[in-house]
Amino acid sequence: MKQVRIGFIGCGEIAEMHREALARIPEAALCAVHDRDTGAAEAFAAREGVQAVGDAAALLADASLDAVYILTRHDSHPELTMRAVAAGKAVFCEKPLALTVAEADAVVSQVESAGATVMVGFSHRWDPVVRRAKAWADRQATPPMTLHVSFVTSPFLESWAGLPDEGGGVFHCLGSHAVDLAQYLMGRAFTRVEATQARLRLPEPYLPDTAALLLQADDGALASVLLHDHAPVSYIQYDTGEDSHLLRAELFGDGWAVVIDSLSRLRCYDAQGCHEVAVRCDSRIERFGILAENQHFVQCVLQSAPPSPGVRDGASVVALIETAAKTAQSRWGRIPQHEAIAAARNWS
Repeated sequence: MKQVRIGFIGCGEIAEMHREALARIPEAALCAVHDRDTGAAEAFAAREGVQAVGDAAALLADASLDAVYILTRHDSHPELTMRAVAAGKAVFCEKPLALTVAEADAVVSQVESAGATVMVGFSHRWDPVVRRAKAWADRQATPPMTLHVSFVTSPFLESWAGLPDEGGGVFHCLGSHAVDLAQYLMGRAFTRVEATQARLRLPEPYLPDTAALLLQADDGALASVLLHDHAPVSYIQYDTGEDSHLLRAELFGDGWAVVIDSLSRLRCYDAQGCHEVAVRCDSRIERFGILAENQHFVQCVLQSAPPSPGVRDGASVVALIETAAKTAQSRWGRIPQHEAIAAARNWS
């Protein structure tokens, strides 16, 4: 049996989840790891019985490796992806593909010129509950018309993730997943976006921690998205994913709806009534879509097939997020003072 020999660049929390997933795929073998924190790489390598490589260039130059996973801070994704492609590797790049459209376009150009196999890690496309919801929606006689997505986490943005030049804040960290999910569930690309943001908890220099987006496709279909990191840990259940409310969604078509209550449950509505579905998984890597996306990537490498989501999917999300972040800084209509508004402020 042929195996895909894999190297990791980045040995943080997400690397551990990918390691766990790859361990369950017979056609995959994790062989080498690198992290700019040498101690982290050596500890990871010792636990897994793989090689710790001193620098990224050495790992990319290893001719025995078929594929490289980019599991680093967001600002490094485009450069490392292009270096890996130049080295002849297949690449799995965690989202976002880049923090700017210019960087994303450069990645797309190089990947397509080289004919490389590159997948972007929008793992929540692969959540079993999302796949079930999408399959049910696709069986309906009419397409989706509206969608609301809530994508929230417990606090984590008071770190490199919340900084403008390293993580990109709530728009790139959470919005990338949510926008990709919206386009996936709606089955169409969005061409218009408006957004607003709020600094409800984080001090500067971190970016605002809360955002809301309104997306519209050319046919008028609408999606709204709420993003923040204010949820309690018990709401997210990140350790197991069981009954996690990290993602909630309501998708409507003409005469039907599907509601994702949690990563463990959905409800489907049509003329016959409500159909409740429990979605069972045996691990958090399955619940959060990590196992399925890794299985897909490995098979794409083995078969020299284009992965989905690919770099164009990643670039389209970067374009939407960049535009949303810009509109959030400039568009906000003030409601004129009115007696009814003044009276309404007495909420008691």
